[in-house]
Amino acid sequence: MEACLEIYGFYRPIIKRTIVGMLCVAILTGAVFSRKAVGTKEYLSAEKQEETRNDIAVSKMEKIVAAGSQEIIVSEPDKTVMTEAKDNLAEKEETIIAAESKVSIVDVPKNTIVDEAKDVITDKPKDTIVDESDDIPKNDTEESEDAKKDIAETATPFLIDEAGMLYGINEEMLDCRSGVLELPSENCVGIRSHAFINGFTDIYEIYIPSNISVIETGAFDGIDNLFDIMVEEGNINYTSIDGVLYDEEEITLLAFPAGRTGGYIVPTQTERIAANAFAQTGLSVIDIRDCGTLLIEDDRATQLVRCEQ
Repeated sequence: MEACLEIYGFYRPIIKRTIVGMLCVAILTGAVFSRKAVGTKEYLSAEKQEETRNDIAVSKMEKIVAAGSQEIIVSEPDKTVMTEAKDNLAEKEETIIAAESKVSIVDVPKNTIVDEAKDVITDKPKDTIVDESDDIPKNDTEESEDAKKDIAETATPFLIDEAGMLYGINEEMLDCRSGVLELPSENCVGIRSHAFINGFTDIYEIYIPSNISVIETGAFDGIDNLFDIMVEEGNINYTSIDGVLYDEEEITLLAFPAGRTGGYIVPTQTERIAANAFAQTGLSVIDIRDCGTLLIEDDRATQLVRCEQ
């Protein structure tokens, strides 16, 4: 026992120092590991915080981008919707403009309407403006042309004076392709002497309506090819016997057609041959043998009369 105590006593300082040294080493080692652990923890904590900050930044960025995209979407409507709205608005504007143009067309000349339409409606077809111009009142030129047309339709070749007497013919307006000249049945009461003196070789027949009540001596002079003088029934002053002009009583021969040739037998009831009745005749003989007492006032008839049996 004593021996063990002596050995322990001998080695006691060494063991003590060893234990102390081991404790110091342990303490130092623990401190080192503790610092490393703390440093690692702090590093990991800082890294995590950085990641967290990045996540937050990314999240904010996503929100900003999302918000921006929403704003862009909101600020840019659908093009189809905008196009349809634009078309509807254009149609309404065209309707309003068309209504206004129709109202203004009544008092504004045609040329002005076209110019204003060009200024107001840049994309409106010209045909539409032309179609709307159908309602425009006629201008002075059109009215004057219509007036001329009416005058041409109502104008006649007959020249009539204030007394209603026919005194001449407008040759440019006269149309006698049928060979028959019908005198006016209105606004005319008679025929002046030498009314046809200028000569009308294409007239073969004259028709005298009932309103003609005065025919002066030599009225048909100049119508060299005249073959018949016809009178409308109901004329109170004149009549026609076989195309020869007589008075209403059929006893006075007033005018003989100048276009006839050969001979003419005077009707039995004839009592008088008026002056100038045969002045333009181409007859070679006038037979009065069937007549009773006959007064001849025409010099040409006196020369051609045959009275002996």
